[in-house]
Amino acid sequence: MKAENFQEVYLKDFPQNDFFDHLKKGTGFYQKNNFGRAIEEFTEAGLVYSFFPVGSEWISGKISYKGHIQMIPFLYLLYIIQSKQLSGVGILQYQTQKRKFIFQHGLLVRAASADRKDRIGNYLIRKDAMTAQELDEHDREAKKMRKRIGTYLVSKKLISQKTLNELLALQTEEIYSRAMLWKDGYFFFKEMETKEHPCVNYTPLKMALNSSVRGFHFKDFRKEIPNNKIIFKPTSHAAKDKEKIMNQLDANDQFIFYLVDGTRNIEQLIQFSGNDEMSVINMLYKLCSLGLVRKTKEIREYEDKAFNEVQMILGVLFDIYYIVVNELTEELGKHGREMIRATQSALGEEHGIIFNNIDLENRESMQVNTILKNISVHFPYAQKRYLFIDAFLEVFRNSLAELKKYLGLGLRSKTIRQMKLIIENLERFSINTDLKSYMIKNLRQLIN
Repeated sequence: MKAENFQEVYLKDFPQNDFFDHLKKGTGFYQKNNFGRAIEEFTEAGLVYSFFPVGSEWISGKISYKGHIQMIPFLYLLYIIQSKQLSGVGILQYQTQKRKFIFQHGLLVRAASADRKDRIGNYLIRKDAMTAQELDEHDREAKKMRKRIGTYLVSKKLISQKTLNELLALQTEEIYSRAMLWKDGYFFFKEMETKEHPCVNYTPLKMALNSSVRGFHFKDFRKEIPNNKIIFKPTSHAAKDKEKIMNQLDANDQFIFYLVDGTRNIEQLIQFSGNDEMSVINMLYKLCSLGLVRKTKEIREYEDKAFNEVQMILGVLFDIYYIVVNELTEELGKHGREMIRATQSALGEEHGIIFNNIDLENRESMQVNTILKNISVHFPYAQKRYLFIDAFLEVFRNSLAELKKYLGLGLRSKTIRQMKLIIENLERFSINTDLKSYMIKNLRQLIN
């Protein structure tokens, strides 16, 4: 490609808007190896993407252009290809280094490089599929037959076509990922018909996001959080679309995402969710890799009022549970335990979830962390926030009915008196909250 045959592209040829601003910021973070923030910016770019005319004077005839990536982000130059759905070949060049990119209808389908580390065979060596000596022998034979090494290996049944396609996709992804790090050089593009078999089908932005995710390694993420006082917060788009995003996550990730609010640190997330440290860190890593949350610069501990409230409510419910279970098991022995098992089996699906991995007849299995973990399925949704209280109330209601049936009013009254005392102390010594009011109202209805 002769440089004089290409029209120069300038920054003024591109609109000034949020889409291009996110591309620029994302590229800057990527080149600093801050892949978490790059993911965030490229995700934001995808959310505000629309058709923006670029270089409209080029529409007539074949398009050939060049741009200096020190002045114009690489992604800006690739966006021209995407927006005009062009097919052709692009060359990224800096001094003696070159990277070749093939596009079909605006999508990147293949990348190639003359570097030895980018040879298909090197990927096979890395996978221990062959030795360097074997690769050199196959390479010489392929050249004699005027075949590409990959095609030669398939023809000799040394690898399958599926394996070759996977290697070509990996090769393209790695070449693109490294090209995104370039801070200088020129990108040349010439529109032409291409017959290359696609090994990937990505928009340049999608490939940039994939490259950022590939660079966002867990070990690096772990180094960024040396202690559990680090605070996370939702990214800007995640904060705006929190309810919509919640529906796309699984139950465990939902609860952590719900809890991340820019004030809770990792230690508090562990405490509230009932999960262990590694599980919470893994979930935070996943949410970061999706561009939904990010680490702040703060390292401190706020009072977690929501957790304190839930912990207080659970303390009351546990106290009443112990009273009821003690009454049934001490007075009725084996039959009382059978009634507790029957009560647990009769719970509806949503209430039953609250007692997953808990044997209600065994006091030792009633652990706060287990309940907290089970609550996580419902708690992020306001309309289901009281379900854990309802689940305990159903257990109490059925157990009291059994006490009355088998032990008469005398012993049942004793249990009721103990429950009333707990409720009175709760009303007297703790602040009013919605959860507390809901629990007290329903407990009073139950014992009356």
